[in-house]
Amino acid sequence: MDYPFEPWSPEAIAYAVGLFEGEGTVGLMRYGKRDHAYLRIEFQMTDREPLEMFRHAIGQTGGVKGPYKRHPDPRVGIQGRKDTYRVTVRGGFAVQRRVLEAFWPFLSPRRRDQVSRAIAGVRLGDQTHPMSQTMRAARQSPAP
Repeated sequence: MDYPFEPWSPEAIAYAVGLFEGEGTVGLMRYGKRDHAYLRIEFQMTDREPLEMFRHAIGQTGGVKGPYKRHPDPRVGIQGRKDTYRVTVRGGFAVQRRVLEAFWPFLSPRRRDQVSRAIAGVRLGDQTHPMSQTMRAARQSPAP
């Protein structure tokens, strides 16, 4: 596929930020039985090409998953009429942080809040990214 921009160029960042604002999500994902979490930047769309262009924009190759078939029961699984594709920013927290720092000046207040809340749950500099004390305490507190 021929791309209209070089990875990490201003045009690439503009494209990637626009796609992230409209279709992306960022959050703190837990794994295992211990209090560990990691940052996850992800997209799910019915078109594969924009996701391939996003991967190119941030200098990553491959990694577009799918197609995922929609589930016949509307109460379960992926909804909609078309199959979907998914991409996750890979490479650990250092790569994800670089992506989010490049995006930050162009993000809407809503998306900045989402990014800030996700990053607040990751202790910077720790290879295992354990959940912060605040999130751990909130998870263990009794429901109201």
